Amino acid sequence: MTSTPPGSRVLTPPGGFSDLALRTSRAQVVQFRQVPGSLRLLGAWSRRLADLAGGEAALSEGPGGAAAERRLMAAYANLSASDLATLARRYNVAAVVTREGRPGPLGWQRAPVGSRWWLWLPASAR
Repeated sequence: MTSTPPGSRVLTPPGGFSDLALRTSRAQVVQFRQVPGSLRLLGAWSRRLADLAGGEAALSEGPGGAAAERRLMAAYANLSASDLATLARRYNVAAVVTREGRPGPLGWQRAPVGSRWWLWLPASAR
C-alpha cells in the first residue's frame, strides 16, 4: 500500500477492511459496517455497496446484518477483471484488493504482498 499516495482511494471487498483507512491513510470506496449517520449519505453508501456486489440483488435478497455482509463479500469475489476495471475507473482508485487467486482489474499488476489478499496496482504505478 506504500506505493500509493496517502489520501488516495482503495477498492476493497465490502467487508472485513473497516480499519484500513486508519492504518494506511487511504480511503475505501465503501464498507458494509461503516453506515453513514446521515440520511443524505445513506443512498450513496447503498449505491456503492450495490456497485461492489455487481447489482442490487445482493443487498435486497435475504436477511440483513452478517448474512448480508457475507452475500456482498461473495458477490465482490465473483466480479470479473472487467468489472473491477470499471469500478476502479468509476471511483478513481489507486489500488484494488481481491481474494488470493482472483483476477485483478484488466491491465493492472499484482503487487507482491504476503497475504491471502492480493493487491493490484495500475501498470503505470509499478
